[in-house]
Amino acid sequence: MQMESEALADDSAVLDIPTLLDLRISQAVGLRATLGLPSEVTNVARLVNSEGDRLSGVVADMLGDTIVVQSCAAWSERYRAEITDTLQRHMACKHIVWRPAAGILKVRQHT
Repeated sequence: MQMESEALADDSAVLDIPTLLDLRISQAVGLRATLGLPSEVTNVARLVNSEGDRLSGVVADMLGDTIVVQSCAAWSERYRAEITDTLQRHMACKHIVWRPAAGILKVRQHT
C-alpha cells in the first residue's frame, strides 16, 4: 500500500491508515476525473482498482449514486468504516454497499 520512498519523502501518512486511505482514494478519484469520469454520458465507473490504485484487496465501483465496495483483504474489513467515510467524502454518494469476498477472507484450517 505504501512505498518506502513515499514514507521517507512525507511521513505524514506512515502507519496512519485514515490519511493513507484519503491519499489513495483522492489519487484514484483524481485519475478518473482526468479520464472524464463520471460524466454526463456515464455515471458508472471503477473508482478504485485494488493494486492498480495501491489499495490491495479493495475494489470500488460507482453505479449512479451508489458505490459498491468489494473487499478481498482482512485489512479492508478492519478499516471498513474509514474506507466508507473516505469514499463518501470524495464522491458524495447516497449509498455505499459492501460485498466482502467471504471465501477469500476465511481463515484456512490445516488438518
